[in-house]
Amino acid sequence: MIDKVKKILSIPVNEVIAGQQVIQLLRVYTKLYNNGQPCASCKNSCTRYYAQLRKDGIAMAEVYERAKVRTCIPKFKGNKYIQSTGKKWSSTLLTDDDATMLLKKGYISEKSFIKLPDSYVNNNAIIDNNNTEFILNMLRVNKENKENTVTKNNNKLDDLSDVPFIIDNSISNYQRMCIDEFKQLIIEGKSNTYIRNKYSTVKMIGDEVCTPQLINKIIKLAKDEITK
Repeated sequence: MIDKVKKILSIPVNEVIAGQQVIQLLRVYTKLYNNGQPCASCKNSCTRYYAQLRKDGIAMAEVYERAKVRTCIPKFKGNKYIQSTGKKWSSTLLTDDDATMLLKKGYISEKSFIKLPDSYVNNNAIIDNNNTEFILNMLRVNKENKENTVTKNNNKLDDLSDVPFIIDNSISNYQRMCIDEFKQLIIEGKSNTYIRNKYSTVKMIGDEVCTPQLINKIIKLAKDEITK
């Protein structure tokens, strides 16, 4: 696509519009600026398309090339205006990097995608029952820390109140991990809506169904711990 833009721009605008290159101009413009949809083909419109390519055609072609190898699949079609960014985002030109940025900043929800970008999924591993090994390791470490703490008391684990991983019998170890993550997000200034959107596709937290009520409960627990 970059070479196509360069070739068009290497020819004077009048020659492009008067010759066979006008077909290539229309094809390139529709892909870069009109989501592949047909556009007007009159002389004035083509002159405007050429000027647009002259302005930022190379940059748009570079975005187009990156979008061709993306892993995300947007659910929306055409352009989506996102108020927080003050601009429209094209479903055909949205790259993995842009999608990940919008998701992490909470400007767009995971529900806006048929498939999330791999980079976002890999960096936001979801807590589920597959974390068993990690959980067991955490429990083992905390138990060892506890045993070291109570060695002076005949190595008995009669009091578990100071074990950081088990704070309340009503809180599962999976919820404890969520609380720790939510606390970090809250400290970073993320909103409740952002957190709920982040977990909107999570099915289970441990052996509990991940409902909006459960997420609200964990958010409250995280805020309570922060304010203690």
